[in-house]
Amino acid sequence: MEATQQDYISIRIRKLPYWVEHTHRGWARARGESLEQYLRELLTKAALLTQNQFAEKISKKRKEIASRLKSPLPDTTVLLREERDNF
Repeated sequence: MEATQQDYISIRIRKLPYWVEHTHRGWARARGESLEQYLRELLTKAALLTQNQFAEKISKKRKEIASRLKSPLPDTTVLLREERDNF
């Protein structure tokens, strides 16, 4: 999903333990990235992983239900994508 400039927000995290910031800053430096760039990628990957895990659960549940039915369920991928994109 492509994001436009209007789709971005700024986040400020308060009361983060020093060692957490220090650890992430070190990992960012080791990758040759700024802390901001590193955390942006980390948060994006975490969000995508969550979405993928949810999609896998839905797929497994769909297969489980379909195995109990006499006829296969229709493919709802397009409808689910539309619903997700409009959320």
